[in-house]
Amino acid sequence: MGKKKNLQEMLDNLSETELSNLESLISGMSNKSRNRKRGRGTRKKKKHAQPESANDPKSLEGLDLNSDELKEIQAASEFDKKMGFDKPKSNGIIPKAPTFQKVSVKCMVCGKASEVAPSLIPPEQSRFKCNACSCGSR
Repeated sequence: MGKKKNLQEMLDNLSETELSNLESLISGMSNKSRNRKRGRGTRKKKKHAQPESANDPKSLEGLDLNSDELKEIQAASEFDKKMGFDKPKSNGIIPKAPTFQKVSVKCMVCGKASEVAPSLIPPEQSRFKCNACSCGSR
């Protein structure tokens, strides 16, 4: 109880300006949220500057090119347009895999017929198990 009495006496002895300063300090401290969840945030992604593309005409403005080099660039761009290299490819770099028709197979455990890709069928068709039987370990 001695500490409380000492604190009360100290607060009684404070002037009005000191009390207002103390109140502003206390109110500033109490505005912080106490229910902050730590460790749940996401990492901030670094913003990388995008490199200038070679096809951008603005990228050539800072270069000192002679007339022969400008003619060569012009000829190359005309050739690219004629051959269709200036347009992006429609199907991308990786070709699409061939599609196969599904095959009807009977499960050796439950006898249920199911449609599956031919690559999933074992060499002996009588040993095929459906997903439910293979996951259920029947």
